[in-house]
Amino acid sequence: MGNMLTKSFGPGRLIAVAVFAVTSLSVHAQGVLPGSGDASFNVGFSNLDGVDNNKHISYGGSAGANLSGRMTVVGEYNYLPMGSLTQSGVTATEKIQQFGGSVRIPLSASKRAVPYAVVGGGFDRLTATASSSGVSVSASQSGGYFGAGGGANLYIGHNWGVRPEIRKRPEFPSGMTAGLRTTMSSWVMSGR
Repeated sequence: MGNMLTKSFGPGRLIAVAVFAVTSLSVHAQGVLPGSGDASFNVGFSNLDGVDNNKHISYGGSAGANLSGRMTVVGEYNYLPMGSLTQSGVTATEKIQQFGGSVRIPLSASKRAVPYAVVGGGFDRLTATASSSGVSVSASQSGGYFGAGGGANLYIGHNWGVRPEIRKRPEFPSGMTAGLRTTMSSWVMSGR
């Protein structure tokens, strides 16, 4: 059974679940403060299953408002430079930009760690550019995404910390086959 569990979930997911389980055992009460907010930037990687099946670095930022001790509403932006390829003198580059929002729901509260579930969605914009001998052509297409996952606010000081997070995001660019994006990122945050 253990081997079957590792095959279906993978060792990375099992480690993430273990981290969330351990951090949810904290017993001190404080956590997310109602009426406060946070701003953060992130860096991580995305695996684009069904698109190009490669890992790409991603980075961006977010700002959120804690509507209560039980819900944070967040606006977020992410950028994925997908790299470039040169073949027969033609250089092609691609990038994805995401504009969206999410809701974080704390699962428990403590002074040091607040594990949470997250759901969100928004818009994707894929841009591709090809150039050769000073001539450049660019095309873009838009679509949408939604996703869910989890993370934990890990407070290092009273108003700052890190937020490891993992999300699964089905991507639906218009005119393309839907892909599944797995994102693992770490956020540096300011606020509570």
